[in-house]
Amino acid sequence: MTPGDLLALPADTDVAWRVVTTILPMAGDTTGFAVVARVISATLTLLAACYLGYAILSAIVRAARTGTVLAEQTSGAMGIMRVVIGFGLLVPVAGGLSSVHYLLRDGVVRPGINMANAAAVAAAEHVLKDGHPLSPVSTGGRALAWQVVESEACLAALKAAMTNMAQTATTSPPSPSGQPVTVPARSSWWPGGPSTPARTTGYAWDWGRACGSVTLGAADGLTGFGEARRQSVATLVGEVRGLGFQEQLATAVQHVSAGGLPSGGPELQAILQQSGALLRDLSGTVQRVGDAYDRAISQAAATAAKSSAGTATLREEVVRDIGERGFVALGSYYRILGHAGLATSEAAGERAERVSPDPAAWDSVAGPVSAALRLVQSQYQREAAATVLASGVVADASADERGMLGRALSSLTEPVHAFLTGYSGRRTDPVGDLMNLGNRAMVGAQAAFAVAVAAYTASSLALGAGGGLLDFLSVAVWPAIGAFWLGGAILTYVLPLLPFLFLFFAFAAWVMEVLTASIAVLVWAFAHVRMDEPDFVGHAQKHGYAALLISVFLRPAVTVAAFIAAHMTNTVLLNVFLSSYNLAFQSAQVGFSLGVTGLVVSFGVLVYVQWQLVLWSYKMILTAPERVGQWLGFSVSSWGEGEAGTTVVAAATGAGRHVRAPVPKAPKDSSKDSDGVGASGGVPLRATGG
Repeated sequence: MTPGDLLALPADTDVAWRVVTTILPMAGDTTGFAVVARVISATLTLLAACYLGYAILSAIVRAARTGTVLAEQTSGAMGIMRVVIGFGLLVPVAGGLSSVHYLLRDGVVRPGINMANAAAVAAAEHVLKDGHPLSPVSTGGRALAWQVVESEACLAALKAAMTNMAQTATTSPPSPSGQPVTVPARSSWWPGGPSTPARTTGYAWDWGRACGSVTLGAADGLTGFGEARRQSVATLVGEVRGLGFQEQLATAVQHVSAGGLPSGGPELQAILQQSGALLRDLSGTVQRVGDAYDRAISQAAATAAKSSAGTATLREEVVRDIGERGFVALGSYYRILGHAGLATSEAAGERAERVSPDPAAWDSVAGPVSAALRLVQSQYQREAAATVLASGVVADASADERGMLGRALSSLTEPVHAFLTGYSGRRTDPVGDLMNLGNRAMVGAQAAFAVAVAAYTASSLALGAGGGLLDFLSVAVWPAIGAFWLGGAILTYVLPLLPFLFLFFAFAAWVMEVLTASIAVLVWAFAHVRMDEPDFVGHAQKHGYAALLISVFLRPAVTVAAFIAAHMTNTVLLNVFLSSYNLAFQSAQVGFSLGVTGLVVSFGVLVYVQWQLVLWSYKMILTAPERVGQWLGFSVSSWGEGEAGTTVVAAATGAGRHVRAPVPKAPKDSSKDSDGVGASGGVPLRATGG
């Protein structure tokens, strides 16, 4: 971005610029504010002239009395320049505004708007035109790499064992590029009807029934992505085969069977690692190979999405609208930004369909094959303990300590709990999942309401039969129905509006800063007319410079950066929470049975924490300018935009006390007048020294 771009005149359709020119109109326009500003600036100019005359006369008299030259702070070049510039900024010019107002509008506010607009357009083009998602999309590479390692080790052990028994292995390792999975052509049963040609639905890497397979779809929605992913898998398979330990492990297992090595345990694993039959860092190798696959897949998905014409018109219109209306329009397209990368995320985030090795197919070589797999699996699980815990070991250990009744109850509740809180893989759109959950909750509540009305109607037709039971049940049923409906409405309609609401209040707070600066710059220019400081920027002026830099110039761009950063980290945070919640809840309930109440509590906490994470992460849009000021050594006080934004959310959810954000308070003024009445100031509207 060049200096010319920063100082360029924003478009007439730019929302922020239209608001600014309402306060500070273009040259020649006279407004009520300009008339008021002219009176204030004329008065301050007169006072500045009187003060300057008094200061000069006092300095001359002091020098004459002491017989010394004027002090440096009075006669220094920078101090004199500051006074001249202060007068130049303070004197009213065209339209009633002072020069300092035009400096504020064209030298501070306009570059701030242009920088924020450029940032918003760049983010929109990165996502909408270039096809990149806002958050990482492929995280299944490590799982795929481990599956290939497992199948390769299985097949090597199988072939070595069959060779040792003078048998011939009927299964060969698959080609690194895999084999296409095709659906045969189908002729129409109706004469003259359309026929369906043969088509490729995916690609498979098959090590045979004994050692399993992996299958990935063809990704027909993104042109060229299916083939690019196939080549990435081929690279992954080639790297795994290049590790070279599988054949050595298969040979070592034969020695174990012959009694030449210890039968198992850490001693055997140590010997095999020293000989190269087991890798010294299997988990790290799987992570490295899997991460390289993820990076390649993410780039391929972005390239394919960029060339896709399915949503090209929508993408171009959104980018054009943000370019015309400015950074404020970015908040209106929160879900579109997420949905635009959804095709990319879903394609790149597709997890391979895994068929595990089948022990029933090992026949007479089951011993060596199972031994080889146990060695590899135990090493990998030992090096990645979290994988073991997440696989259900905690629940199994807890089940051993329960009684018969507890095990019976857990056999009913734990499958439901695993279904509701389980994490099968990275969620590409967790906020969209919450919206779908809210929609189901509303539909379920409406269905329950209809059933309740039907039950009461049937009771009335039956002359009140069962009315007492219905009245008893309704004490708990009606609040539950209302809670489900309200919670569903919040997740479906309020949740996706949070980013827009917070961005709008951040914009409104910036407008208030510009309005305040339009008044305060007159006093700030007046503060330049001082003869008691040798530097150009003295103590009386530095707070004004800090406020112009942080609260006016940087605030729009910081708001855009916070919006994009919150959007990115929100998806990651939700996935981290979802991936660890089930394990945390199981660990907290070790030794106890999970009843129906625990099931409800667990699912309720799961949903509520996700709501709070979204709410909390997007509050960063409002608090980021204050945090940036702290890094520069200044404290930027809030306008209460955080409280205003959360108040709107609270009104929609009926839970204000749960979402109210603390607002920085002004320090209490302990000074009192002679009557003992203290003057309490409001929230300071400036940057103060840290």
